[in-house]
Amino acid sequence: MKRDQIGVQLYTLREMAAKDFDATLGAVAKMGYSGVEFAGFHGHSAADVRGMLDKYGLKAFSAHVPIDQFENDIESVVSDMQTVGAPWVVIPFVSPEDRSPAFFADLSAKMNAWASRLKEAGIRLGYHNHDFEFTMTAEDGRTIFETLLSITDPDLVSFELDLFWAAVGGYEPDQVMRQYPDRITLVHLKDGKQLERGKDLPFGEGALDWGAILSAAREIGVQYYITEQDNPNPDDPAGDVETALRNAERVAD
Repeated sequence: MKRDQIGVQLYTLREMAAKDFDATLGAVAKMGYSGVEFAGFHGHSAADVRGMLDKYGLKAFSAHVPIDQFENDIESVVSDMQTVGAPWVVIPFVSPEDRSPAFFADLSAKMNAWASRLKEAGIRLGYHNHDFEFTMTAEDGRTIFETLLSITDPDLVSFELDLFWAAVGGYEPDQVMRQYPDRITLVHLKDGKQLERGKDLPFGEGALDWGAILSAAREIGVQYYITEQDNPNPDDPAGDVETALRNAERVAD
């Protein structure tokens, strides 16, 4: 992991970003982050956001885009990613009411089609996991994560492995990466002392075995390492984001 590979998922700073997106990007740049992963543009156009990135010397590593945006207007997804310069766009979440084996089989086919269009534009598609992909099984006994891997085209669809959520799901993140070395290209750096929902901590502040995890990530050639918290300190989310970066810098190559 090199310093210029470390970014932040702006969902961690969602309340700050909703109030002042420009200032939030400025704060992230001042901390020393090289790039960001978006979780929406908070009412700004892609062109305006690109201007903010350029002003602060930040790169757009990737963006989380909800499924319905792909289904309703993939061309706007393509245009937005090209405008902000993001080489990756990631499906972030599947709603609980949609989590059935049939839904994921259908989603996998759709992801192949979306990824084919994105590839034409020079953009790659990823899928971001939570714990349920590792705990839910299809009729054939495979986990949802395995189902997604088996149905999606490896030349088109990659995965953004959320390391904390994989551990919450009962799997060793380093083993998951080594089992699927050609499918995992991005990772979320998230930690925890208790492997439970709602107990996530800044990277380096919990009990995950980061020596083993980062060794595996280097081996498989992870492109971007993105810090994230679903539940940052409500009184100082920016402090958590900076703590994660300082800890990542200490173990960077």
